[in-house]
Amino acid sequence: GPVRKALQVRTIFNLLGPELSADILHRGIVVNGGGGCIDGVKEYFEAELHLPCTISANCLTSIAEGTKYLLKNRGNYLQRPVE
Repeated sequence: GPVRKALQVRTIFNLLGPELSADILHRGIVVNGGGGCIDGVKEYFEAELHLPCTISANCLTSIAEGTKYLLKNRGNYLQRPVE
């Protein structure tokens, strides 16, 4: 139920560390992949997590695009993407 979900979210935030947790709390979450195409997913996450939620503009291809850049950068995700 809702209590279990809240505990799961809290556990994840504890694992992320203070900087990333603060960034997510401030900016919210972004849904990528096919889940972004589900009607009402944005509203569901906002209601359940009490965080702003954005659906990626290209949710169906964003994961593949990100992987492409990661491979071009030889796994260095801190490097600016190579075009």
